[in-house]
Amino acid sequence: MSKQNIFVILIVVALGLAWTIWPVDTVHMPGDNKPADTSDIAQPLIREITPEKQDLIDRVVPHKALYRMSLVEMSAGSPINEVEGDMYYKWEDVCDAWSTDHRFSIEYFYNDRPSIITTRHFVAWEGKSGDKMSFFTEGFTGAIEDESIRGRAQRLSDMSGVVFYTSPEGHKHSLPKGFYFPTDHTLASINAALEGKTFFNAIMFDGTDDEDINEINIYIDQNSAPLDLPEQTNENGPIDYSLLSGRSWNTRLAFYDIKEKETLTPSYEMRVRMHENGIVSDMIVEYDKFSVRQELIALSALPKPEC
Repeated sequence: MSKQNIFVILIVVALGLAWTIWPVDTVHMPGDNKPADTSDIAQPLIREITPEKQDLIDRVVPHKALYRMSLVEMSAGSPINEVEGDMYYKWEDVCDAWSTDHRFSIEYFYNDRPSIITTRHFVAWEGKSGDKMSFFTEGFTGAIEDESIRGRAQRLSDMSGVVFYTSPEGHKHSLPKGFYFPTDHTLASINAALEGKTFFNAIMFDGTDDEDINEINIYIDQNSAPLDLPEQTNENGPIDYSLLSGRSWNTRLAFYDIKEKETLTPSYEMRVRMHENGIVSDMIVEYDKFSVRQELIALSALPKPEC
């Protein structure tokens, strides 16, 4: 996963302004003119959804959220002296699958050179069983497109997986046994928290890079203090605080590139306030020399479909 593709995963001071910034049309996975060749996939697996899994699915609140990104910590030697930007995130229920849309624009201010504006857009369609996913990523640095990734991934009967890309065309690689796609990883993390677990470890593939597969270690603070939320009123503005009133946990995620098996140092870490309905109300991404906060500034629920 590219460090600049954090929405994570993913994330305006008046409701009217927020709606002018947010896209109003439903965002679906862009179709490929040339479908990925999946003819040599041996025994693709689509699992039945268990009652336990369905309970987790039912907890999810489809929603859209807007986050303001800013620099909150900086250590000696940091090449960055300021960060400004916004991240938009949408999680939709499309009956048998989840559709997610991350997009952000962020400006990095450097000590010794002009600032750089980076934009990223990631769209994914993920089956609710957690066994197949289609994804599309595009990225720009300034006006130059420096990333374009499109593909499909499928779990196999031995619980491993395979990824086929149409961009870069012809590229293919395997996924290790027991991997998760991103939305299913979120559900598994919520399940671990609900079961009272303190740690959860898993391997995840999210499609934001044409190679990277991450091992993620999560610490879940089961003694997290309840959020101090304002009483919901018409003056609250663009955040629907009722969506944040359920159970939530402070978590810490450490991301490791599984190709770098010798290192004990994570590529980066994240502090996340995770809610049982799938919403993230606050996030800090920690890099080596600086940290970036993604502060929730707008949140609203999306309707569930009639399936």
